Formats: sequence, structure tokens, C-alpha cells
Amino acid sequence: MLAVAQPALAAATKFFVNLGYQTDASVPRCWDKSEFRKNVSHRLGWDPFREDAPIDVLVRISGTPRGPEGEVDWRNASGAAMGERHFVAKDSNCSPLLNEMAFAVSLQIQLLRTMEATGTGAPSSSVSGSGVSPAPDAAAVAAPPTSTTSPTAPPPSKPEPDLVNKKEPERPETAPPLDSTGLESPQHWSMWAGLGPAAVWRLLPSLTADARLFFGTRWDAYSIEIALDGSLPATERESDGGGFRASVYGGDVALCGHHGLLLACALVRGGALRVSGVGVDHPSSPTGFVAQAGARAGASVNLVGPWFIAGHVDGLWLLTGWTVNLNKVGFWEMPRLGAMAGIDLGVRFR
Repeated sequence: MLAVAQPALAAATKFFVNLGYQTDASVPRCWDKSEFRKNVSHRLGWDPFREDAPIDVLVRISGTPRGPEGEVDWRNASGAAMGERHFVAKDSNCSPLLNEMAFAVSLQIQLLRTMEATGTGAPSSSVSGSGVSPAPDAAAVAAPPTSTTSPTAPPPSKPEPDLVNKKEPERPETAPPLDSTGLESPQHWSMWAGLGPAAVWRLLPSLTADARLFFGTRWDAYSIEIALDGSLPATERESDGGGFRASVYGGDVALCGHHGLLLACALVRGGALRVSGVGVDHPSSPTGFVAQAGARAGASVNLVGPWFIAGHVDGLWLLTGWTVNLNKVGFWEMPRLGAMAGIDLGVRFR
């Protein structure tokens, strides 16, 4: 009877590589080398990294204006390139990018382990931009098994199936399934603070400037930001010189979603409208509560280290109407629709 044997993986076989790890200090919320190593080891079920291993894998994270980008470069014992792969973050968060790279590294180590155990050899071709591609020996794949029967010999009889002792062909081990401990897709939260100027339109009698101080925190693609701000006074006068001066002081809360460099927020704002008479016989300084709701659109760009710069445009709808009276006559009514546009400088704490 003709039989074709297939080599099987030994359950105890392990494969090792030497890990090189570099991250750009300008990219926030990246893992350190030990966390990357822990993630890959958890996927494989063993620690595959040894300094004396014959194959090197270099993991690099760099910061670009578009966000974090990664490279995984594989080299053999002689230093020759075996393959490389380029990764681009879907947003400014480094953690999902490294999680994707850890998955690719663990998958390639498992593939190299399988090829070594089955004797098909290690990959020898470099495929830029698409990862390390296996290059099994073509002769081993294409050559059919050699038959030792003579041309005139009758074909071997088909054996009866043995339903009791039938064995399934052994398959390469796969990485153990990941649990929900956080190692499968580690997420990191961050905090920041900053300040910046803004232009205020239609919240006061004329275009004026505003300054704000803000604090925020983010988890994955969502964030919440709280800000305090105050505007420079804006003045409105009649032809006889009488009028009033008004300013707004308050704060806002923004609930935001992030995609790459862009963000979109729902915004609620509250504060005080302070008015003082100018050029009138009996000036007074009344104050009224102002409530507004609206939306924000913006974008942020990483600078050096933890520093970043961001721009935003806010559209606000007035929920509490106010009218300023001059000599007991309505003189100015706060518009229902207003806007703010500004640029901020911030720093991340982690």
C-alpha cells in the first residue's frame, strides 16, 4: 500500500526572535518595549524574544503630521532583509496601532515556527509594504510523491475505512484565544490641559476676543472637555453718545468623538452676561444668566513631545433671550445664533 507521510509539529517546539523596539517621543500614549513583548507573548502562549535568536524583528513607531505610523522590519542571521510592513494609525491614538502591529508580529512568528518545524525553510523574499510573505520551497510543493510500484502492477486496493482508529492529520498549533483581561486590545486614556484665544461673533454687540482655559480626558475615540472663558467687553452706542458695554463670562462642556486628526462635539455653554451703561445719567451694571447649546468641529496636530495645537469652530444657539434697555427702551437684543472660533495650545499629561 502506498502511503504519503506528512511531518507534524511537535507540541513543545518554540521559535525565538530578537526584538528591537523604538518609539518616537513625540507620539503620545505609546507602549513601552515590555508591554509590546507582553502582548505578543500572550497571543502565542510563550515569550518568543531572546537576544541570541538568529532572526531580528525591529518595531518602530514614528510621528507624522497625519498621526502615528509604524514599521516592522525582519532580518535573518546574516543581516539580510526578509521582509517589512508599514502601518498607519486610524486616529492619533498609538495603542490601537501597536495592537495591530503586535498581532502581525505574533502571526509571523507562528508562521516561521511552522515552516521550521515542517522543514520548508524560512521566507527568503522581501515584500515591502505587505509584510513578510512565506516562500516555501517550490520543489517541495510542486513535486508529487514518488511511487515505487511498477507500471504494470495493479493499482492498490482501496483500504476499508477504519472508523475506530482513524486519526485526523495533525495541524500546526495556533495562538491561544485571548480573554477579556485587556491584553487583546489594550486601550489607554489620556488627559490634557491648555489655553487659547478665540473670536466671538454675535454673542455681544460687536465682534470681540475671548480667552479660554480648558481641561480634557479621552478614552479610545471619545473625550470630554471642560472649559472656562471670558470675553473682552464690546460697546454699543447711540448717536448721542449714550450706550452700554457688555461682556460674557462662563464655561462649557463638550462631548466629542475623534477620527484621526478630526473631532466633532456636542456643546453646552452657560455663563453670565454683564452689562454696564456708558454715557448715561444713571449707569447700572445688571447681570443675566446665559445658556447656549450647539456643536463644535475641530482638528488637532501633535507638536513636540506631549504638546499639541488644535483649532475649533463652535456654533451656538441661545436658549435664554436677553434685551438691553437704554432709557427704558429696548436698545439691543442678544441674537439667537452665535459663533466662536479659536486656536488652542495644549499639553497631555499621559
